[in-house]
Amino acid sequence: MDKIANLSVADFSQNAIKDKVYLFISFDLVNSTLFKSEFTNRWASIFENVFYSTLLNILNKDNKLKIWKYIGDEVLFYKEINNFKELNILSEIEKTIQMTEENLVLALNKLTKECQKDNEIPLYIKATTWIANIGNSKNPKYRNIAIETPLGIDFLGSDIDLGFRIAKFSFKSKIVVGAKLAYLLYKYCRQDNIGIVSYEVLKGIWGGRKYPIIWYNPDSKYLYDDKYSSPIVKNIQNNCSIKNNLPELKSIFIDLKKMNQIEEIEEILNFQLQN
Repeated sequence: MDKIANLSVADFSQNAIKDKVYLFISFDLVNSTLFKSEFTNRWASIFENVFYSTLLNILNKDNKLKIWKYIGDEVLFYKEINNFKELNILSEIEKTIQMTEENLVLALNKLTKECQKDNEIPLYIKATTWIANIGNSKNPKYRNIAIETPLGIDFLGSDIDLGFRIAKFSFKSKIVVGAKLAYLLYKYCRQDNIGIVSYEVLKGIWGGRKYPIIWYNPDSKYLYDDKYSSPIVKNIQNNCSIKNNLPELKSIFIDLKKMNQIEEIEEILNFQLQN
């Protein structure tokens, strides 16, 4: 099943933990707990043969994308970034979500008929993506490091924690995007179909200051009752200014005195372009 191989510890130690920028992606199943309770003897085959296999087969097209780890029904990947163009991966993540969900629908329809169930439990994918510059664990100046564990490579640091914090605000069939990644996409890739949909306090992030929650394609269609289950969807449907609000990010980073963190990433990627 693991067609996307991890880097070996030796390879990573020599090549990857020294002034590198990494992009992280999380794919998580929505409604998985309810589905497991309804199909107690059949859920595992759906997860392995449809969710995991479809996800890995699609993403296997990018040979730089590596499996980081599995957490329950969540699959996490990482990718070394060598230039600004490689950051522009949101449309591919969206296609992966759509294709995986389509395969899940087909499998669930078949399963429902076989088990003679009247009620269908839809399964959706939600995704989170963000970036971090990773340094050598022996150098105390780095906020984020890579370490060797018995299970392989793991990443630690405040920018790593951030991804798990913003994942709480992802939504079915949606991609939530870290603020640094969104800023660089807007600046270098002219990515304008992402927008700030909310501001939230995240535990351990920005000292209690509100963090911009950013979605890819926030103006896409929603089910009629999504606004009742998600305050963010309700805000999107009531707010016409979401689509063009990314320029606010620069002011936010300046206000928080965090532009240096953006500049660190830019410096690494610009250096790699010149070499």
